[in-house]
Amino acid sequence: MMALQAQMQPHFLVNTLMTMGTMAEEAGNQDVFQMCMNLTKMFRYISSEEKDGVRLFEEIQQAERYVDIMQERFPHVRVEMDIPISIMQARIPKLTLQPLVENVFKHSDRSRLCIKVKGTVEEDGRFRILVSDNGNGFTEEGAKEILEKCKNSIDGLGSLSVKVDGMGLVNVYVRLHLFYGEDAVFRIGREGVTIGGRI
Repeated sequence: MMALQAQMQPHFLVNTLMTMGTMAEEAGNQDVFQMCMNLTKMFRYISSEEKDGVRLFEEIQQAERYVDIMQERFPHVRVEMDIPISIMQARIPKLTLQPLVENVFKHSDRSRLCIKVKGTVEEDGRFRILVSDNGNGFTEEGAKEILEKCKNSIDGLGSLSVKVDGMGLVNVYVRLHLFYGEDAVFRIGREGVTIGGRI
């Protein structure tokens, strides 16, 4: 049922948001207009079909739209992006970066939050992206529990739950491994979550 629901194109939502955005712009409310436009672009991105992944810069744009929306509620949140231009064209599964940024928002102190997204190119030909924040990070037990869920899901010993909450990291892990195979990078530690694959 969830798979079928996920296939539904959100045309009604997109059209409604566009209408709301236009109304806000006509009323002179630029903040609401911008939120509607960001959310419209996010819905379009989510509903587009990309079998061969998307380019990394598109994932970054999606994450930035999410941050812009969240900053309306939490204006003190800072985000620092440091991604080499050399990996901006790398293909990556759609919706792998934004869920990591969302995870930080969900589990951090938003009154003083600073999110860092740092990309590197390694000697082994793989790129890596670390999403971190200025909080305490994962506990060793928490990281181990999440990795266990991830490995169970990819090995078929467990299945992806129909419960959406708490499955973001597992979902990212599984899709990275399906997309990159043995070249997939997924690590959880005190410093944050690192994802990546071969360029």
